[in-house]
Amino acid sequence: MKKILMFLVLSLFLVSNAWSATGWLKTKPAASDNPSTISTTVGENNAALDLMLSTYTNCKISYTSATTISVSAGGVMVSNAAGAVRLMLANTGATSVTFTDLDEGAEASSTTYYVYAIASATTDTEFTCKISLSSSAPTGVTYYKRLGSFYNDASSNITQVNISNDTDSSVETSYDSGWFAVSGSSGYTKTHSLGTTKLLILLYFSASSDGSSPMLLRQWDAESGYTYGCLVSSITTTQMTITTAASVALSALPNTGAASGYYRVIALALK
Repeated sequence: MKKILMFLVLSLFLVSNAWSATGWLKTKPAASDNPSTISTTVGENNAALDLMLSTYTNCKISYTSATTISVSAGGVMVSNAAGAVRLMLANTGATSVTFTDLDEGAEASSTTYYVYAIASATTDTEFTCKISLSSSAPTGVTYYKRLGSFYNDASSNITQVNISNDTDSSVETSYDSGWFAVSGSSGYTKTHSLGTTKLLILLYFSASSDGSSPMLLRQWDAESGYTYGCLVSSITTTQMTITTAASVALSALPNTGAASGYYRVIALALK
């Protein structure tokens, strides 16, 4: 019995591609089974387990700063390229990921990067992380699982609004543009991808690119609309266009003006 149990455990990690995942037979193998059928039953059960567990991830990537991504505590199943080896790994604390974790080359601007959980050997119990230009596999790594992606902008800054988790199936209900430069009498189109035009939009102004001393410039919704200064000139289910007046910071309180500065748009989807 001990040998059979050991075989079952090891077979979860060394997966054969010879079996199809037809479903988990929870009553198999049974004590009454003919020994000649046990290998078939175990192989089919392993294939079904592998189908489910091969995509397992419960750790998330998130924004920390313009130079750092955080990978939360949690578990992940990493695999080799053929999917023949699966390793179950878990970290008890968050992991900071920077461009020192790049798999090859140097940091590039205006580029999408992918974040991977990796293992160095089959004896590993925790994962480390790599950043890669490749959307399918980091260079020089044997066991890996892609967690998501982020965008490094034209200034080589990681952008908070372009972080994506591969296994996050939740529906987005908010959008944050981050701070972007504006000037008078201009239009700026932002992609919110919230799937609705029923939005509550908050527009902030700052004289500095880091958003210091921000000022709430406008609250806008479809019923209240806008009055003066800047306005939301158009909205679709995926995009909005912000149009500035001659003064980008015109506001009732305080009633001041500025020829240029920085905006940040926060949009909340309304039911």
